[in-house]
Amino acid sequence: MTSVRVKNRALLPAAGVVAAVATAVSGWAPVAQSSPAAGTRDTGVRAPAADPADGTYESCGAYFGFGKQDFGVLDVVSFDVADQNGADGVTHAVPADTQVVYELTNDDGDVLECAPPEVTQAEWDEAMGKLEIYLPDGQSFPAWPGPGHYAYPTLAYGPSIDGFGEVVDVGFKVTSVPDGHTLVSPTDVKALVQHFLNGRYTDLSYRSDPQVLAVVTAGAGADARAAFEAALTSCDDGEAPDFDTALAAAINALNAYRGFDAEDPADMGCFDVGRLNADVSFLESLVATTTYAEPIVLSLPETTTTTSTTTSTTTSTTTVVPTTTPVVTESTGATPVAGSPTYTG
Repeated sequence: MTSVRVKNRALLPAAGVVAAVATAVSGWAPVAQSSPAAGTRDTGVRAPAADPADGTYESCGAYFGFGKQDFGVLDVVSFDVADQNGADGVTHAVPADTQVVYELTNDDGDVLECAPPEVTQAEWDEAMGKLEIYLPDGQSFPAWPGPGHYAYPTLAYGPSIDGFGEVVDVGFKVTSVPDGHTLVSPTDVKALVQHFLNGRYTDLSYRSDPQVLAVVTAGAGADARAAFEAALTSCDDGEAPDFDTALAAAINALNAYRGFDAEDPADMGCFDVGRLNADVSFLESLVATTTYAEPIVLSLPETTTTTSTTTSTTTSTTTVVPTTTPVVTESTGATPVAGSPTYTG
């Protein structure tokens, strides 16, 4: 498997960088962070921010970037920030007034925290350009989804960071919200969706992907879908399936999706099953990740006031902005990394 790697990193102080960022950012209140609990495994890997309570973290771009290392990082996410009841006339967004941080977990359970790296159009176009040679004439990859989309590790590709190890889980948490608001959800670390279930583009894969099966069903029907699922299992076990009418219809539905000519059943084999399964899985996943958004829900606190007269009592509810923001989450005992990387591979 190809890995996303960085050189071993010196432990450099980040206080100056953090202070500069904290000074430049205003209008949001950080979430309190506690120290690692007693008994937490200490690997010697340290936090990228001098003071996580400031809500500032080193960018994950220090560890990985979109399309790096043979496209080991291809998943992207945007964040949809909304006030569920305030309607305060302000458009809330990451990172303008709401901050999030990624939590990357290795197979020892250690956690690295860093800020989501935004995908630029140049990065997107470069990654797609390296793959376009495999596309049939007339087809193209999705265009850059625009600003506000952030890269995160694609676990199917086994991304790894020197000094930390292979990343086996990735999620995000909200670390600060706009002044006067409380965080409704998510209040804990939330896993990010893994869209790429199979190998890289042009690999062979016999792992079933609902996205591929949906293409087969739409193009050739339920019987073809069942036949293709059975073929994936047979080929994965090293046994060639019977390329009957239903399986041939499934394969040619995928050929049509890819822009390829239809094949004769006599010429079909497990290579066709694995190749088309991986190709279509990759393309469908790429489309899905460009539209993937995680909701972040905020709220302005409500207060209730009561006024009375001799004849009636009136109760009204108004939205007020407090001077402090009582958003608190518990620390996971994370042990992030710091320093400056060098990509290799």
